[in-house]
Amino acid sequence: MILLNQEDVIARSNETHNNKYDYSKVVYTGCDRKVTIICPVPGHGSFEQTPYMHMKGQGCPLCGRQKTKGANNVNWKKRVEKEKLPEKVCSRCKVSKPIKDFHKEPRLTHGVRGVCKQCDLEAKRRKALLKKPLPIYQTHKLCLGCGECKPVEDFGNCKKLTRCNPCKRAYRLKILDKVRKASKDYTDRNKPAILAKAKKHRNSPVRNPVYLERLVPSDEPEYRNGVLFVKCKKCGKHFKPTNAQCKLRVEAINNTGLGEGNFYCSDNCKNTCDIFNRTTRRKSEAETSKMKRDRACQMGIRKALKQLQCDEVGYHYCEICGDIIPVDMHHTQPVAEGSSEVNNAAGMMLECPYCHVKVHASC
Repeated sequence: MILLNQEDVIARSNETHNNKYDYSKVVYTGCDRKVTIICPVPGHGSFEQTPYMHMKGQGCPLCGRQKTKGANNVNWKKRVEKEKLPEKVCSRCKVSKPIKDFHKEPRLTHGVRGVCKQCDLEAKRRKALLKKPLPIYQTHKLCLGCGECKPVEDFGNCKKLTRCNPCKRAYRLKILDKVRKASKDYTDRNKPAILAKAKKHRNSPVRNPVYLERLVPSDEPEYRNGVLFVKCKKCGKHFKPTNAQCKLRVEAINNTGLGEGNFYCSDNCKNTCDIFNRTTRRKSEAETSKMKRDRACQMGIRKALKQLQCDEVGYHYCEICGDIIPVDMHHTQPVAEGSSEVNNAAGMMLECPYCHVKVHASC
């Protein structure tokens, strides 16, 4: 590798450009760092360039532009005179036309464009027409459902659709109602058979191996001869569980059902198991009806109290702060105790929402 100094760079540049440029302002610090060079042509002045590119042959940019521009004009004239093309085939209309019917293009081979002037003008006219608004038969369409003329955008992306979006939704809902009605009629006619089939499925052994992944290892699930076997929680015997038992067990494992849903091979094992006797039970019908009656009694007392206050005073007000505002009913006795005073008007107060929250926060 040869290291060059400023004298070597100037010498090589003079050799390349035949002593054309002035290097009095050159301060060489590296081949890739620009230096200032003076062009002797009047009006061009100085320009900046890297020594590496200058020694390869690059010179003044203004001189290069003038040289290229003149060469293009000269070359185009020479090509036309040399080839003497009287005619040329247009690449668009495929018609042979004189050279004068084509636009000049010095950069191309024959000095003219491939498209004639007439085709170029027609292309410009088509572009101008595209910018104009389209007629109504191209922007609107007749809907066969409602019989109205609507924009094309209301018919979706498919051009073959004959109904607008609202009519399509109405038609789909109509078909869906027919399907639902037919399904309901079929269910009503064949209800005993459907219930018998569902009961048979619930009490039949499990043949789907998917329960092998859903059950826990303590159940010891096994799949033998196309039937599922599990372990009894009480006696430890392996037996064939039903679909209903497996469903309850999976719900208990996923915490979506009541109790633990353990497997029992018989009613005797179920009744004698301690775990089954202490599992969560559902509320009886008597308890549910009592809760509903108490709730209805509370609603009736609330309505009666509000109406009584409005009849006596003329408006609703809070019994604590006295604000004239819609009020809530507050129980002075805990509702969880279930005493007789809870559902009594003497054990209730009418309070505004702010005072109601404040009283509960202080309890």
